[in-house]
Amino acid sequence: GVAAGFGNIIFRSLIHFLQKILYGIESEVMLYNLQAASNWKIVVIPALGGLAVGIITTVFKSNVHSVADVIKAISLHRTLSPVTAVLKTITSAITLGTGGSAGREGPIIMIGASLGSAVGQFFKFSHVRMSSATACGAAGGIAATFNAPMGGAMFAAEVLLGKYGVKTFSPLIVSAVTATVISRAYFGDEITIQSPSY
Repeated sequence: GVAAGFGNIIFRSLIHFLQKILYGIESEVMLYNLQAASNWKIVVIPALGGLAVGIITTVFKSNVHSVADVIKAISLHRTLSPVTAVLKTITSAITLGTGGSAGREGPIIMIGASLGSAVGQFFKFSHVRMSSATACGAAGGIAATFNAPMGGAMFAAEVLLGKYGVKTFSPLIVSAVTATVISRAYFGDEITIQSPSY
């Protein structure tokens, strides 16, 4: 949870930094950045961002690309490389910061799961506990980035682990709440997805 919370801070701060440098605005809603940008920026900056991501992924090859790979790693009791967290943070921040059509949910699951797996590797967890640590990292990542601790824990239990129980659900809750507290301390306690008034 601690690793995922700080991973979220680094990830979102890097996105905001790139948006501020490239577009002059750092809004969570990319549409506002693009509406205020000149026409040449709308074409050139996303193209350069895509080129940068393409070069990085070609040079540093990774065998983990999607949430399905995280589910596979958990199911087969495999570990994820900490390098995956670093690469996913950089490439996804470039994509989102330059205006690419994507969201934070996939990358933060990868980042959190890789960090959780790294913690498990550091403490030499058993295969079963390694799966739990990986899921805890993903739960913490989702919880921190969307300010939704229950959502992060439920996602990890239902989608990644596929089972509920006190033994499996308790660590997910602790991780998600810890990551959310760290994220809230840095970004503030605001609702990520605002509900419109009807």
